[in-house]
Amino acid sequence: MLWLCPFSLQFVNISCRTDQQSLKKVKIMRILLVDDDDSTRRLLDAMLTKMGHGVVHANDGQEAWKILQHDHINFVLSDWVMPRMDGVELCRRLRAS
Repeated sequence: MLWLCPFSLQFVNISCRTDQQSLKKVKIMRILLVDDDDSTRRLLDAMLTKMGHGVVHANDGQEAWKILQHDHINFVLSDWVMPRMDGVELCRRLRAS
């Protein structure tokens, strides 16, 4: 099953509990992180990796789409506004496939 979560950092309050008891309840996933902003990718990567998830990066929707064609991904966390292919178009393609 693939989960898709487009995001905009200006509207999302991100918190990360990393105590051992909380981590035991989290299902470890392979997450595709899609964002054209390097600092945002680094921040989210650090949080997700600390929680034990495997993180794969894409700079835009077009790169993410190529990754999704051949990699096993459980969850997609995507920015909305990106060059080449935005998050909305990526969502459309995923729903259509």
